[in-house]
Amino acid sequence: MKAARMAWLLGVISSGVACSGHPSESAWIATGEHAAFPSSLAVENATAITIDATYLYWITTDGFLNRAPRVGGEVARVRLPAPAVLLGAHNDLFVGWTDGSGNAAIADIDPATGMVTAMNHQPGALRGMVAGQHGYSFAVDAPDGTLVQTCLEGVCTQPSDINSDFKSLALDLPTKTFYVLTGDGLRTCTLSDGCPAAATPKPDATALIAALPGTYFLLDSNGQASGPGDAADLGSAAVPGPTKFIVVDGNGATTSPVGTWSNGSQLAQSLLAPETETSEFAVACTDFDVDATGRPIYCLVGGSSIQISP
Repeated sequence: MKAARMAWLLGVISSGVACSGHPSESAWIATGEHAAFPSSLAVENATAITIDATYLYWITTDGFLNRAPRVGGEVARVRLPAPAVLLGAHNDLFVGWTDGSGNAAIADIDPATGMVTAMNHQPGALRGMVAGQHGYSFAVDAPDGTLVQTCLEGVCTQPSDINSDFKSLALDLPTKTFYVLTGDGLRTCTLSDGCPAAATPKPDATALIAALPGTYFLLDSNGQASGPGDAADLGSAAVPGPTKFIVVDGNGATTSPVGTWSNGSQLAQSLLAPETETSEFAVACTDFDVDATGRPIYCLVGGSSIQISP
């Protein structure tokens, strides 16, 4: 067993320190369809959405990445190397999937052209991915728990092997920090040193983590947000069983960070401050993204429409 695990780790190390470049010949192609936001946009077989400063992006089960200007306009698409399941955008655009061999792949895509500029492969099924400024973190299943790697400016760190099952991942690239929440607790990791061997214990109900520069926020299975350490509860508990958690800084429009989360059938949003009331929305977001202020909220409903709440 030890020999098998060592061989697996050596394969991970040899394949994952630098991202390999395999440019594609793809480019954005107009579909003839138009978005008229804030009216709902009809889509087919969509699995994930995200936004950057200019565009709304979504991926579909037939292996396409689609985009539409956030102000409304022409819908275009580009073919992906494989049908993807996770999507993230910041200055760059990243899509991730588990291939037919059960291993993870992340494609770095130039937003302007739609071309794949680099590919990153790791053994193990993809469990989570989050994008930041010119980089991303992702987690895959490993024989003894979880493997996590962070890539910045096309250079990927040595993978961190964590002997615990994956729960959630958050990225703080301005401070070159990333957070990994697993069954044994929370690890604060750095690009230079990776993840510590021991985790800081957290309650079993802790489900998700999100980050802003210099800090992080936790969300438990009851839909209760909290801050780092022993900080007080932030906002009131709502929408139990959350599956996605996003925190934004408010972009100067709010007095506190804004947390948004969904459990697939409801959406919740709150200022992350003590004794604030969390708002609930009866909208079934299978995936969502938010602006830097927390609004608008972009909601993917059932893979068939994208709704925008101003």
